[in-house]
Amino acid sequence: MPLEEITAPTMIISARDDLFNTLPAAEFAAGNIPGAKLVIYNTWQTSFGWTSAGGSHVFG
Repeated sequence: MPLEEITAPTMIISARDDLFNTLPAAEFAAGNIPGAKLVIYNTWQTSFGWTSAGGSHVFG
């Protein structure tokens, strides 16, 4: 499905210092999904918490 066809409310979250450099992709997606909200944190360490391998993700 092209991003321009997404109609669901969409929030995209990324961080400036993301180890995987996802910010450019997040900016692209937010710019192409109608009405999308982009939230950019300065550091992923304050926006996400991760458990050990195989565990669930904790966001907060």
